[in-house]
Amino acid sequence: MSASTKRKTENINKSAKKKRGENILNFWNTHYNIAKKDTQYNIDASEVFGFYQSLLAADNSNNPDTLDHFVCLSTNIGVTCKKAKANKQRYLVAAPTSSLSIAYHSKSSNLKKNNTSLHLLNIRGLITNKENKSESIEKLLSASTTSNIIILTETHLTVNHFNAEILRHLKNYNIIRSDRNITPNPDDDFQLLSGGGCAILTSPNIVTVQKVTYSNGNCELAISECPEIKTFILALYKPPLPNFNLLKFSEVLNEARNSLNKMLENQSEYKVILAGDFNFHPKVVEWIRCDEGIFPDIKPGNTDEKLALQLLLDFTNDFELEQIVDEPTRESNILDLIFTNNLEIFSDQNIQILRPITDHNIVSFKIQINSHETIAANLPNNIRDISLYNFKSGNQELFKEALADTPWHNLFTPQTIETANENFNTALVQAANKAKVPKFKQKKDINDNNNIDVPNKERNRLMEHINNPGIRSVDKAIKVTRLEVLNKQLQNQHIEDRMREENKVINNVLLPSSNLQTKTEKLQRKSDH
Repeated sequence: MSASTKRKTENINKSAKKKRGENILNFWNTHYNIAKKDTQYNIDASEVFGFYQSLLAADNSNNPDTLDHFVCLSTNIGVTCKKAKANKQRYLVAAPTSSLSIAYHSKSSNLKKNNTSLHLLNIRGLITNKENKSESIEKLLSASTTSNIIILTETHLTVNHFNAEILRHLKNYNIIRSDRNITPNPDDDFQLLSGGGCAILTSPNIVTVQKVTYSNGNCELAISECPEIKTFILALYKPPLPNFNLLKFSEVLNEARNSLNKMLENQSEYKVILAGDFNFHPKVVEWIRCDEGIFPDIKPGNTDEKLALQLLLDFTNDFELEQIVDEPTRESNILDLIFTNNLEIFSDQNIQILRPITDHNIVSFKIQINSHETIAANLPNNIRDISLYNFKSGNQELFKEALADTPWHNLFTPQTIETANENFNTALVQAANKAKVPKFKQKKDINDNNNIDVPNKERNRLMEHINNPGIRSVDKAIKVTRLEVLNKQLQNQHIEDRMREENKVINNVLLPSSNLQTKTEKLQRKSDH
């Protein structure tokens, strides 16, 4: 080989290497951040490389990169390298940020590893005048590498609290909440009290469906379904004496019984987890561990509390649920309980004291739950979000042809609405891929939750002033009026954000006829020249 040919070859190789490096750099900037210690994901380079390969395959691109080359170029971009020790393999950790990378790793990695924890905590007010306790929860779980299911009681939330505010420190978490209903019932002379409430929070990679939220002004219930792990989760709050009402507790258990019976009719293989703060004092019952499990030692007497305990035990017996908490959750009392019909999935009970955040301890278990879904080899077939595609920049004729070739009559045979909707979105995604419709570049969401920080801080200040016993009535009336305005502003902003997200799909799919006509005229003029 001549010297000039050798130089040309070296230049070509350098150019190709530079291009591959730019591609990988763009890939990291789009889909990942450098992993921090508080990341909930534990993803090594090979898993990231699998996602990278899937994207290349979806775009029908040739892939000259080997895993070694990928790791080499990725070392200082979006991964944290842990130093190799003697006889220990070097590995890398990444934090996915885009909807595509989160969806890919949540389905292909985290659930497959059965790496999940369940936490139960009476939070004694999730958002107070002084703090948002979701920040404390986030710090508590920061060292965890598992997915999390968090059941909170005594959330003290109202309609004036929005999910964006609640989850400000628990980014991308799902939440199902049952706030205390304090709307008076003319047919009921029961005295309504504020407070109470319960909520179920789950990591972004755990698909969660809201089934029931119920409050009768005294007790609260929330039920969620996690279809990928085939589990129903029930959160329940029962207040202590003197606020407890036996009739109201009976009502909430009946609501839970009727809902669960209905759901288990067609999903009998589902696991059930019931957790909450039931406030049964040791004078009513003590939980005793023996070889066969943990059993209630019911004290003699016939009070409303003991009748309530019997109602709860009847409910748990009906669904074959067993109690698994055997350590104190508040001082020397076991008030927070977890029941399940599958003891084998629970391990490593851990009780932590969380003062001054709350006077209850947090109860944590590792749970071994297998995902019942597998990820397909072709990534786009698993990503149903049609809003990722930029139809305004795509070839309209090719897309119409792809839609015309779709066997629509086979997609809407008698089935559930959810399946029909999934089939429809899948057909659109496949048609878009066939017509080579480009995708939008992933950008950071400008509607970040921090946008509502300013009115939230002002609202907290106003509430602090209003609750001050020494405030003058005139000043209080002014601040109450301002608080109402702020609440309305936050509510409108929340509604606008939701409408903006919903309209993305419509705006991307429906191309205005005027724009289409303009593009057609431009193409015609080009062909004339």
